[in-house]
Amino acid sequence: MDEIKRGGIDIPTVEIPERIYDKLKAFASVVKVVVGEDIVKVEPAYVGMVLELGLERMLLDVIPKEEMLQNTMRNMFNQNPEFVSKFVAETLAKGELIRKEEEKKAEESWKKYIG
Repeated sequence: MDEIKRGGIDIPTVEIPERIYDKLKAFASVVKVVVGEDIVKVEPAYVGMVLELGLERMLLDVIPKEEMLQNTMRNMFNQNPEFVSKFVAETLAKGELIRKEEEKKAEESWKKYIG
């Protein structure tokens, strides 16, 4: 990610594929109605909002659908995104390993019943 300077502050720049940028522009009318102002005119704020919401929704997709847990994880993610992201990734990976081990045990157990 490249960085540019604005007002003495390094701001990362991201290239957005044209197809996605077209969707961002098109969706601006929806955002304007919901937010009640033309946030799209402040493009970094608009793109930041879309990324923030997208990351939050993606986080919520991978954790159990319990409201209290989701609210806690959302708040923790906002406080310390690196820690929460690492924790969730490790937990998912561990769960995948456990699932594979269970499948292997079941397969070994079932094999004795196959001719």
